[in-house]
Amino acid sequence: MTALVITIFISIILLVVGIIVFFKLFYTQVPQNFALIVNDQKVYFSNVVTFPTDKKQLMEILPVQIKTAYLDSNGLFCKEKLLLDIVISYNLCVNFSPESVLMAAKRVGVADVANASAVSKALTPIVTNIVRKLVEQLPLEMLEKDQGKVRKAIIAQLANQLDGYNLEYMNIDKVELTSLDKLEQTNPKLFEQQQEARHMWDVEQKKVLERRLKLIIEQQQDLSRKIKQMIESYQAIIRKKIKFFLNRELLE
Repeated sequence: MTALVITIFISIILLVVGIIVFFKLFYTQVPQNFALIVNDQKVYFSNVVTFPTDKKQLMEILPVQIKTAYLDSNGLFCKEKLLLDIVISYNLCVNFSPESVLMAAKRVGVADVANASAVSKALTPIVTNIVRKLVEQLPLEMLEKDQGKVRKAIIAQLANQLDGYNLEYMNIDKVELTSLDKLEQTNPKLFEQQQEARHMWDVEQKKVLERRLKLIIEQQQDLSRKIKQMIESYQAIIRKKIKFFLNRELLE
């Protein structure tokens, strides 16, 4: 009886040890805000059983904030060919999907997907290319006064272009004409081009203002004519009514 008890006790111990060893060797815990990449092919977001020979990499998935400035000679041209200083800030985060995780790992590296410097180096060229093309199509007035639409347009065009990352937030921090004084010192050729572009823009702005003023005057004149016609119409109606009452009194 004692031998049987000892045997059962040893079996239980071995079973417990076996379970511990199994979990230690085969069971991998995936912390919150992490993804587990197995053999560079499969992605898991929760605890999973793997083989000891598997290649396992934990990727931390957290948003990163990036600020990009396009200043002076590196500014962006708008529709009127004017050079602008533009600063944008945005948050990027890897999408919680296996495809996105693998794309981000390939593009940036598993250890750097939440590193702002590494992400900026990898993805800023993509963002810059799209922002530059979009700004070239937009007038200065819209870029300055309707930045909500500009942000929406940028976000829409960046969708599915960021190798597994999602653009969670974007803000346009600055939009203003590049300083001609700085250009004169750093890029004389561009300075001359911008002087001419500013002159042409000023001329066009004056024309636009003149057309708007002319339209306002025409609208005011049209409104005055309508008011005059309305007054004359009411006066005619009143005269008819007075004449009608006078004639009725005479008949009585």
